[in-house]
Amino acid sequence: MQIKVEKYILLAAVDDRRELLSDCLASLRVFDPSWTLVIVGQKFSQERKLEIEKSVADGSIFLWEDEALGMHNARLIGLSKIRSLSKNHVVASVDDDMIFLPHSNFDRMAEIASMYKMGLISGNWVRSKKSLPKKILKMKDEAKKQAIVYTAGGLVFREWVTEEIISLGVNNFWCDNTEWSMASYLAGYHNARYLGSMAVHKVLSQGGRKSYVESVQRKLPNPRFVKVRPAKVSGFDGYHIPCSSDITSEAKAERKRRIAGMGG
Repeated sequence: MQIKVEKYILLAAVDDRRELLSDCLASLRVFDPSWTLVIVGQKFSQERKLEIEKSVADGSIFLWEDEALGMHNARLIGLSKIRSLSKNHVVASVDDDMIFLPHSNFDRMAEIASMYKMGLISGNWVRSKKSLPKKILKMKDEAKKQAIVYTAGGLVFREWVTEEIISLGVNNFWCDNTEWSMASYLAGYHNARYLGSMAVHKVLSQGGRKSYVESVQRKLPNPRFVKVRPAKVSGFDGYHIPCSSDITSEAKAERKRRIAGMGG
């Protein structure tokens, strides 16, 4: 008997980037109706709530919060709701500054995420539509293992990864991508970047080791497991977003230990 897997697109947003959010919501129409949209909205006026509810597909789920909780904490609310609705599910976590295209392939990413011991599957992205023609030519049906992945092209995962993320609890994380990736990695799952899906991520500095986030009063990654490098940018106080090469030997040993404890 084949188990039915419910599919959800999780979007957490604060009502301070209206045009970006409107463009993102409009672009989500490229996906099959079998994907249910879950919006966790923070600090939205009643007028805006009604406006958004009218703009998206019937059956969408709205979780409205009066305060700005931070993206990780808002997504926790969405993931908890999804878990309560479906034991067997796949989630595509997206941001409000993304534009999705006919080349955005969450269905294939979901298939990969459903394979044995797979964790977070990230899609590819560009920063503007001008870059699409060349990037689309390079697309291929291949998942490249990558310990630390990013939300920028959409982040797809199954219910076993949902549990790892929820176990992180409420936190004011400096970089959600890193924390989610490490939770999956340390649990013994294989994260990957899928080269056959493409999205536009409008608000993005640069990918990989060149990308950086402002230094604020948030929780940095555990230094036992991830090296965080100060950003060498004039007039900017912050850190580079970690990538797979920043994972420490202690993290690799911890991963092996946990895998051995699960029987391989």
